[in-house]
Amino acid sequence: MKWFKNRFTKPPQYEDQIRHILVTFDFERVADEMGRMGWKWTSGRKAYVPNVNQLEKTAISLLRLVTQTEDPMMEAATGGFRAYYAVPPTWHRRGTLALTFEVASYVYGEEEG
Repeated sequence: MKWFKNRFTKPPQYEDQIRHILVTFDFERVADEMGRMGWKWTSGRKAYVPNVNQLEKTAISLLRLVTQTEDPMMEAATGGFRAYYAVPPTWHRRGTLALTFEVASYVYGEEEG
């Protein structure tokens, strides 16, 4: 990733970042783990373990949703996926996108409301 070497270089355009995430992210592992855990998505009254193609489409939708605004706090999540800015955008550069699949998380103090 050449553009990480120089901190003054802008990250690639968002569609380039999305394409890179899609070829690098391990969607097969996510599908396998969801099947192993019995983690299902629902559509109407139908529950199913999504396949790799469905996982990719969901990831694309979330990543594009995040880029519709350059709000540094913007993130989108569903079905275990979370798309967000790993490096938030500023007035002089684009943000760097990130995609995760989360099984569990905890933030200290979140139970305090």
